[in-house]
Amino acid sequence: MTIIIGLITKSSALVASDGRILSGAYYEGDIQKRKSTVESDEFDKTFSLKNGKIIGAISGLMRFQDKTTIEHIKSIAQENYIVPYSLDKLANCICKELKSGLVVVSDEEILFQFRSLDLILIGHKSDLDLTYQIKSCRIKANAKNRNIDYTIDTIDPVINNHVYWQLFGDESSQSKVHIFLNREIGLLNKQNINTLRPIAYKAIRLGIKHSMVSIFGDHQTCGGKVYVKNAI
Repeated sequence: MTIIIGLITKSSALVASDGRILSGAYYEGDIQKRKSTVESDEFDKTFSLKNGKIIGAISGLMRFQDKTTIEHIKSIAQENYIVPYSLDKLANCICKELKSGLVVVSDEEILFQFRSLDLILIGHKSDLDLTYQIKSCRIKANAKNRNIDYTIDTIDPVINNHVYWQLFGDESSQSKVHIFLNREIGLLNKQNINTLRPIAYKAIRLGIKHSMVSIFGDHQTCGGKVYVKNAI
């Protein structure tokens, strides 16, 4: 688990995450044989594509098939770059390819029910429309039919100088961060990268503070270094 944030106005965009990555618990059948542990507190869950014009962050499954999930996303984006560019097409392509990869992962590597992740993807709508847009992607294991389902929702900044956001991760963290963002952003006189970056840092630190203890171990689900990345 983690806490990730995507923030946009019509002309600015950033993502933020905590830095905690867990080893994962070990199961034999339905029986937990080993609890999860904190593997690192300096794992950057944010990323950029297209020379920084597209940014994103992930929550959930961080590695599979000998690559980090972010490495998979970067490879998919590079191999399937679509001209003319469209954020909608790119988001669909990434989700489709991640689904294909997760379906074939062996149970020895990752039990099926744990093959889920949330993805925030932010970029210009297209090469012709430079308004920023958030694609909120949820990729989830469906144990009933042993398939991977995904949904993509869109957040459009329809009002000038109004801030929109997406949160994923620890539910307790999300609740506190949502209240914090409503209050702090409402106090801003200007909404731009310079004013939003400090708020993003504070929001992630607040999310870490209020994150739950993991059901798979004896640690908080969120922690470590705070990472913030803005679109160029």
